[in-house]
Amino acid sequence: MIDYERLLIALKNVLLEDHWDNYDFNTIIGAAQLCWDGTGILVKSTDFEVVFDAMTYECLSVDSFDLAE
Repeated sequence: MIDYERLLIALKNVLLEDHWDNYDFNTIIGAAQLCWDGTGILVKSTDFEVVFDAMTYECLSVDSFDLAE
């Protein structure tokens, strides 16, 4: 079971605060899914994928697809 409040806090800790307005966190967090045989939680957006530990909500992996500058 995913603790969406803890997941939101963990995700915001990974993202720069300057970028928070660019995301609909409720939609992103609501679509989170278990991965890695239930030991991870995958959070995806159009420009990133983040995996958190399902027990501690520690960030385990970050892939960013936002290459535009």
